[in-house]
Amino acid sequence: TLIGNETGLVGYWRMDEGTGQVVGDSTANGNHGQLGSTSSEDADDPAWRLRSEFNSLSFGQSLSEVISHIGKLDLYSFSASSGDRVLIRMGVSTYTLDPQIRLYGPEGTVLCSATFNPGSSGGVAELNDGNCEALPVDGQYTIVAGDSGGNETGNYGLSLQRLNNPGMGTV
Repeated sequence: TLIGNETGLVGYWRMDEGTGQVVGDSTANGNHGQLGSTSSEDADDPAWRLRSEFNSLSFGQSLSEVISHIGKLDLYSFSASSGDRVLIRMGVSTYTLDPQIRLYGPEGTVLCSATFNPGSSGGVAELNDGNCEALPVDGQYTIVAGDSGGNETGNYGLSLQRLNNPGMGTV
């Protein structure tokens, strides 16, 4: 878990402000970020969302969703235990978007990510034992799903499985 004073750390953005246009750097370096393309709020800016507002996802659940506008990211949360191993798949059938998923730990750090590889078969981004270690702590985890370039829209499917207890999963 980062706190902002680690040696060599250039910037650390917790993104926990909840409002405004500035994302504060938690290091002494002052590398603050700006949401959107202007210093004032406008309709194209990303919206702050509290973790309690994320869509809930359970082990063994699959769902169908839509990236309805350019740059949209869908947020999902799930509860897990230390040592759980997960399989998260984001797939498309129409290839109108390039799936990308990121998994964040309870403290907000990126644990792993995957992007659709055009050289592979099927339009699937997948996190599994090969590219994501066992979950480090008990808590609420976050999945961010979107288009890898942020410039396409379309339908997708998302599924979550617990690999260390296959009885709780689906194929």
